[in-house]
Amino acid sequence: MSRKKNRMVGCFFIGLILIVLCMCSSCTDDAPDETIPTEPETVLILEDTSPVYNLILSDELFDYMKENSIEMLDLMNDYFNVIINEKIDENVVYIRNDLHEMNAEFNLVDVYDPSNKFSAIVKIAEYAKLAAGIPDKESSSKAEAGQTSSEKEEIKTARETALADMAAAAKKIADKAASYTKSAVENDLLQKTIEIYGTSAEIMADDRVSPLKYKDYYVKFSNSGISIVCGSLESASEALDYFVYEYIQTGHVEGDYFIIPAPKTELHAGEYLSGSIAGKSLKEYVIEYVENKEYYDSAEIADYLNKYFIKNFGLDLLSDSSSSAIYGKSRIVIGKSSYQESDDFYNAVPTPDLMDYQVTQSGDNLYILGGSDWAIKFATDYLIENYFSEEKEVPKNFQKSGNISGENLFPKYEGTNLRIMSNNVWERSSNSIYWNQVGENCSYNARLPQMAKVYAMYQPDILSLQEMSFYFINGLVSSINELCANNQSHAKYRVADRHVEGLAVRNYTPIIYNQNTLTLLDTGSHLFQYGQNRNTKSYTWACFEIKQTKQKFVVYSTHFWWKSDKIYPNSSSYRKRQMAEISEDWKNLKKTYNCPCFVMGDMNCNSQSKEFNSLLGLGFVDCYSEASEFARNSSGRFICNAQRFSYKVNNGTYTKNALDHIVASNLKKNQILVYDYVTPNFFGKLSDHAPVYIDVKMKN
Repeated sequence: MSRKKNRMVGCFFIGLILIVLCMCSSCTDDAPDETIPTEPETVLILEDTSPVYNLILSDELFDYMKENSIEMLDLMNDYFNVIINEKIDENVVYIRNDLHEMNAEFNLVDVYDPSNKFSAIVKIAEYAKLAAGIPDKESSSKAEAGQTSSEKEEIKTARETALADMAAAAKKIADKAASYTKSAVENDLLQKTIEIYGTSAEIMADDRVSPLKYKDYYVKFSNSGISIVCGSLESASEALDYFVYEYIQTGHVEGDYFIIPAPKTELHAGEYLSGSIAGKSLKEYVIEYVENKEYYDSAEIADYLNKYFIKNFGLDLLSDSSSSAIYGKSRIVIGKSSYQESDDFYNAVPTPDLMDYQVTQSGDNLYILGGSDWAIKFATDYLIENYFSEEKEVPKNFQKSGNISGENLFPKYEGTNLRIMSNNVWERSSNSIYWNQVGENCSYNARLPQMAKVYAMYQPDILSLQEMSFYFINGLVSSINELCANNQSHAKYRVADRHVEGLAVRNYTPIIYNQNTLTLLDTGSHLFQYGQNRNTKSYTWACFEIKQTKQKFVVYSTHFWWKSDKIYPNSSSYRKRQMAEISEDWKNLKKTYNCPCFVMGDMNCNSQSKEFNSLLGLGFVDCYSEASEFARNSSGRFICNAQRFSYKVNNGTYTKNALDHIVASNLKKNQILVYDYVTPNFFGKLSDHAPVYIDVKMKN
């Protein structure tokens, strides 16, 4: 258990401190103006009582408020001593006076700082020195002018003895304060808290508590304090907000006290939306899905919709399909199922595209269908935004369908003005026998149009690619531009450079950029001298200027040697040399363009490897570590090869398993806000690397 804001000390300690303060009251005019307060600045009371109140929170609620309601938590600190106790129910707030005999409070930062005993001893000793009538240095020097050496020595000895005695006494007082404070926090207060609120059984047994839903909260006032019982951590925060603004801040001052009115009736608040589908209340529906992880995860989307209903409607509609609770209920069906409406969509000719979606009300059910998790999620959000959140009924025989290709569904993080993305696309020009047997096609012609849809939805300003054959780059760019144009997007892409020194016909590490947001200033490319493999290991660089802000930056797209030291000795040294080549090139470019630089690509080593850390030693920082708002701790890898593919991203963490990285140089602090991966289930059959991107807040 810990405490925030003011800390209280016991009556025994108060008495000891008051002795010192009383000694100071007889001091001369030379006494310092600084005094130690003997009364709290404000006292919160209810009706005609005057306790000093403690706000007791669970550690889980306190952590939630620190993350989501830090301003409210700071405001609560202005009125209460906040105590964190892991023993109480997570959704219960107690505001109680559990130290009834306390008649004064001290801020230990002013009187005694446990982390710095010396400052406390000196402060109390100053009061003790003045109380003992020992003159300060200036008046002492004047008095000493007419004294003999022996008299001076005698006075000096007496002064030092008095100071030593008073300092020793002050130290005892300070140590007593520390001892009592620690005891009070760890023993007395904890024990009282556990005794009164530990189990919270009496309150939780209240008939008005059990039906509380997600947004509900129940506030009870009494002479001994206030109890707030909530349906969730979020509603606990809202309840405190309501309590402060409706009661605390409407109080008034009377003398030394701050008084708030205690309502005559107990308060129960929490409002929910109401909704209906085809003439039936949402209460008559259950959410149903069949587990299907091929192109989407039905369970995740069903859970997403159900959490929305719990939070906003107070309804938990996600039931086990085998439960008797669903008997006689209508259904909200997610994804593929055995119903005819599902077959009509998924077995249509031609089969639906990954980005096709459909919402259909038929019979007793509502169907939310799509060719991928993105499409189903889009359809779900459409219903939420246009019907459920507006409390509009979804009409009988309702139908809505469409294709979301080219929609900018994932805009840049708020406050950022540059998105940089990198992706190893897996060089595979023709279909494999295995893929053909399962009805799939792993050729460039089949995969790149689907990749184009992903890139168009994120619309990066920079798209760095690896294992991208020259023969397919133009087709990819054309597909992205066509998708963006069809949806009236402001994105339009082109290739920064196709030429590689010594091999003019192909570049396996090209850079694509949005020419509507960026101006290309200069570009070039280079084959690595060491660790080469069919001329695929190279880097392409380009310098750009952001059109809106005129800020410049340099990017490198690269692909390093891929084998391990166990399979091919000195492989790590090859990668280390390749990193050094980029670093040396950047040093030269920096002389011309003194701006931020980003190096990205498939580096074929994790962030703990010696070669990666050698790159950091050359003046680069890992953008994963620099991301201030969000960094996805993922391997960023799928299983995708000529034999098989996986629909889910592989288990593993960024630190141990990721091979794709984005590093930066010459960058100011807090410019990288987001480091994230693009991992829809259907991407597992497009490449063995998930696209990785950063959202950057460029600063002048």
